[in-house]
Amino acid sequence: MPKELFSYFRMKSEDGFTLIEIAVVMIIGGLIIGSLASSLVIYQQTQLKTETENRLEIISDALRQYLDINQKYPCPADRTVLTDTAGFGTEDSGGNCQTGIVAGGTTRVAGVRIGSIPTRALSIPDEYSADAWGNRFTYAVTEVLAEPGGFTAGGGAISVVDSGGNSLVTPAGQGHYAVVSHGASGLGATTLAGVATAACPAAGATFDEENCDADATFLRTINFSEQAGANFFDDYITFQGETNIDPNVVIPTGAIMAFDLTTCPAGWTQFAPLQDRYAKGSANVEPIPDLGTLAGSDTDTILPNELPSHTHADFPLWGSTNFDTNGGGSLVSADANGGGTGTIVTATAGVYSGDPASNIVVQTDPQHVVLLYCEKD
Repeated sequence: MPKELFSYFRMKSEDGFTLIEIAVVMIIGGLIIGSLASSLVIYQQTQLKTETENRLEIISDALRQYLDINQKYPCPADRTVLTDTAGFGTEDSGGNCQTGIVAGGTTRVAGVRIGSIPTRALSIPDEYSADAWGNRFTYAVTEVLAEPGGFTAGGGAISVVDSGGNSLVTPAGQGHYAVVSHGASGLGATTLAGVATAACPAAGATFDEENCDADATFLRTINFSEQAGANFFDDYITFQGETNIDPNVVIPTGAIMAFDLTTCPAGWTQFAPLQDRYAKGSANVEPIPDLGTLAGSDTDTILPNELPSHTHADFPLWGSTNFDTNGGGSLVSADANGGGTGTIVTATAGVYSGDPASNIVVQTDPQHVVLLYCEKD
């Protein structure tokens, strides 16, 4: 180090820093700290936005899975019920999303029910009822699509538009549901404590207003603006329409499905060729002689659970009284058309006997349910 520079620092260490020098150091330090603080705030806000978007995606997946399993959407939950209390995250429907109300913390408009996320119905954690800012998501669903048997791909009643008023669902006005985070501002939202946050802006005051005005139209745009005025918008929204529904959920016309019901659901018609049928597995059993070969003195024994899979054409269940009741099993004495109505005679064994025309059958089937087969209209 040059001798002159060394002498200067030695003198400064002896004399101390001037007020101007200290002020300069403080200004520089303040700028650095301010820059770091600003970066931290930006980072935190980015994390909150990312977390909110992730929650929206999980909710959307849960709604699709619920639809896939139940063939309907869940009704919204009451927005005023507190966490960890009875009724939180449950459907506020009273069993009917079109007319029923449990606690009244949902609103209805033009065939659409608006409330919060029914986390319990969707089997997702309760924290997904709110966005990363701690405000409840708004969940709006077409009421008829939340009714058993009421789901149709084109039956939505929700409009989703961009900031230019262009529809984001096709056909326009036929969205199934919309889920909204009211963003950092929380305008029009409800907290987890069931308290309304800042009031929804006046009609037409901001873009943000469209998502909290309690109607069936919602706005989604990538033109975010946190500047006060007509263009203010900080909401995050996901929605479902006919054209972007999961193809694995839509059941095509003509599909045939089995229901454990007495009548087919709405939109389905009973499929007559499968009436009174049920699934029957086969078993490795000894061959059973053709009933037509049995003469008057011929007999053959069928042990319990040894009747293989069959059709009524193979073993007509026509009535007869020629049966020895000396073993396990039961005898079906049905009507002449094989329809299965008649007298069931419980026995301890089953033996074919008598006239081959009688076509006696020992019924050894296990308990079963005859499902109702329906065809999608």
